[in-house]
Amino acid sequence: MLMKKVRIIPIEMRTKLPAYFYSALGMKAPLNGNHLQRKIMDLIDLYYFHFKMIFPPLNTPLLSYKHIQDLGLPVEIYPAVKRLASILGVNFSFDVLSTSIRGPLSFPEMRIICLIVIATKLSQPFDSLERIPENSSDPTILKIDWKAWFKIMHENQEIGFKKGEELNVRDTDVWNMDDVKIDQYLDWFQKSWLDERKPKISELILDHFPLQSQRSYEEEIGETERRFDKQILIQEASILQTPSSSIEYDKSKNLRPGAMYIRYRALGDLTEEAKNFYGHAASKVGVSTSFLVRAVFQMEIQIESWLTANKKKELEKLRSLNTEGDKSSAV
Repeated sequence: MLMKKVRIIPIEMRTKLPAYFYSALGMKAPLNGNHLQRKIMDLIDLYYFHFKMIFPPLNTPLLSYKHIQDLGLPVEIYPAVKRLASILGVNFSFDVLSTSIRGPLSFPEMRIICLIVIATKLSQPFDSLERIPENSSDPTILKIDWKAWFKIMHENQEIGFKKGEELNVRDTDVWNMDDVKIDQYLDWFQKSWLDERKPKISELILDHFPLQSQRSYEEEIGETERRFDKQILIQEASILQTPSSSIEYDKSKNLRPGAMYIRYRALGDLTEEAKNFYGHAASKVGVSTSFLVRAVFQMEIQIESWLTANKKKELEKLRSLNTEGDKSSAV
């Protein structure tokens, strides 16, 4: 949330602050997600190296569920996220580094969103290839219609401001605002710039234009219900697939869920559906789409390394069994 941070400081302390602190705590531009993530990690490093304080790990189940819900994904994504995290040995703690160089996966919330993206790509790929689930209880029995998903997730988003746009409003923009945008802007101004304990507005103005109370708990609950409604609409628009137990399944011709997995190295490699999903997922953690693409690709390389190592172990095991068999037959 964009806010004039100096407002949070108690008035008794605020009156004694030097002018340069006011400037430092003032809001000059919308927050940049990548920059904010790095500054948080720098702060965590500072607390560790100077005070030996360690921050607790993220509340992974709750945060994962929130992101899954915000992205309109089925709840079956969560077990896949847990399984992938277990395979890769991913933790969700704030890693303390002795160097200032941090990769995209240095941030714990990025690891969560990357796992969600990969789990989604495995079970709900963005291409049109037919992948046949094993039975009717398979989590992939319902396939998301990504065009319908995009339409449902972005409906009514053109109404009002996007987060952070209020800061860029100029006086000339007022003439082009509708009622919704004006209300949003005034609410944002009250929340960000006015001190309700001491608003510094004349009583005469307040009599004609009283300050309204900010968003209530009931309104926040309403937003949660709207997210649930979107999930229901997405499920209703999903495609019910026929499991292999109900048809003649040919292993040589038919694909299983997870087969023909596609990795995207750069933003330009994304298909339209993938770009829509990546962009929406990136917005949930406040980073750019290209940053998320790089992070997901790095984690996919880790999964590929794990698969290669597993195959190597299986081959070595087979070789040892064959060697033992040859020795016993020779005897």
